Amino acid sequence: MKDTLALEGPILGKEETTQLTMNSSPDMTSDSIEIIAPFDGRGITTALFDFDGTLSRERDGWINLMVATNAAAMASSLPDVPISEIFDWTINDIEQTIGIPTFQQMKRLAEAIRSRAGIALSPQRYKDVYNTALVAMVKSVHRQVELGQRPIEDLRVSGAIELLSALAEKLGHHALFLASGTDIEPVKESVQRLGFGPFFEDRIIASGFNGQFDDCPKLQIINQLVRERQLGPGQLLTFGDGVPEIEYTVRTGGIAVGVLTPDQSHYKFRGHFTLENKRQRLIRAGAHVLVSDFREARKLINLLFTDQKSLARPEKIS
Repeated sequence: MKDTLALEGPILGKEETTQLTMNSSPDMTSDSIEIIAPFDGRGITTALFDFDGTLSRERDGWINLMVATNAAAMASSLPDVPISEIFDWTINDIEQTIGIPTFQQMKRLAEAIRSRAGIALSPQRYKDVYNTALVAMVKSVHRQVELGQRPIEDLRVSGAIELLSALAEKLGHHALFLASGTDIEPVKESVQRLGFGPFFEDRIIASGFNGQFDDCPKLQIINQLVRERQLGPGQLLTFGDGVPEIEYTVRTGGIAVGVLTPDQSHYKFRGHFTLENKRQRLIRAGAHVLVSDFREARKLINLLFTDQKSLARPEKIS
């Protein structure tokens, strides 16, 4: 058995991070690929993908929906709390918890209401309200595609198919896995609709419901993958736009690629959900590489499967 590493609990946020300036050749990096920390990718055997915001743009705009539904829920239970305070808490909480399952976010909402002496509904009820709005939004997007008002490519992160094809060619289809914080059936349907089905088949793990993964779902998903495939350091490669999958991958000794897809939000003018905020979150989580999308899939693959440890020159960033 290989020397495997697994985590046993949640990870605390880091106070600071180190950015590593790489002395790589000009053809190895570009405006859409940024090396943050050293890594050795020569031993990669398995690739794990987050879904929303990493491969799919189908649910872009979910932030606006969740802010609206959660703020409305809090306002109805706490009529004496100023609406500005409610929106401030809601926006901050959602931004801080991007990447965790929806059910966990709704647990936090219910707890916040109770902590202010309000009467909260169940987390599942809050999730149902949000999901109803989300399903309606996604159906509208699908309808636009069906009517020819927008191409299906708009719903995929640029270059996603090319990246998956290149990884399947290098590792084999059986080595590609997908993990999502959304309920399993909508994820499976979206995977097929967007053309990702042949790359993942039944290797889809959704953590959004049924209590299978209660506390740290991305942690448990990664642990399960490490255990079942007997992965050692440097063998797991993860792509994600959220902190959990990046942070937990790094802690297992894996290699993490942060995906800097922009989040559609009405609150950027307030300094929330900006691309720079996401970039800093992913750097603090430990991302080795940042990409804006996968348009340079072949170049990215060539970079990831090489030894980048000897090219690092550490430099502190704020």
